Amino acid sequence: MTAWMIAMTETVTVPTPDEVTADSAALAANSAERAQAAAQDAIANAQTAVATVAAQSAEQIAETEQGLAQWQSSIVQQQEKLALEARQHAQETQAKLAEAMDAILSIQSRLDKPPESPTSPAQGSSDPQNPQAKPEPPTEPDPPPSPPKRKAHRWI
Repeated sequence: MTAWMIAMTETVTVPTPDEVTADSAALAANSAERAQAAAQDAIANAQTAVATVAAQSAEQIAETEQGLAQWQSSIVQQQEKLALEARQHAQETQAKLAEAMDAILSIQSRLDKPPESPTSPAQGSSDPQNPQAKPEPPTEPDPPPSPPKRKAHRWI
């Protein structure tokens, strides 16, 4: 007899319904344990991912706040610089305006004064105080105009 035939002659045992139920229950319990382990791994991975995202978000928030603080500081410095320049410009303008007003007032005061009246010379002095009263020396009459010059005639 061949081995195949010997195997066929042996009795094949058919499982009982209790055995099938026990095997099914064992398979279900095994699947439930694997599902529970997978769920725990997923929870751990999710918690790690959340912690990583939270840390990255905190870093980005800190960088953004630092950048904002630098930007605000820069704006404050620029505002102070501009305010100082504006004050200096206002002071310079005020000084120039004061100089211009002084010059205008000086000119106005000279224009508003009436001309001084001539005074008589002091006794014993030959220099009169009013130089416009000096008699002018007589001038010689202008020579008569010369006749116009003639142009030479050209013979062609």
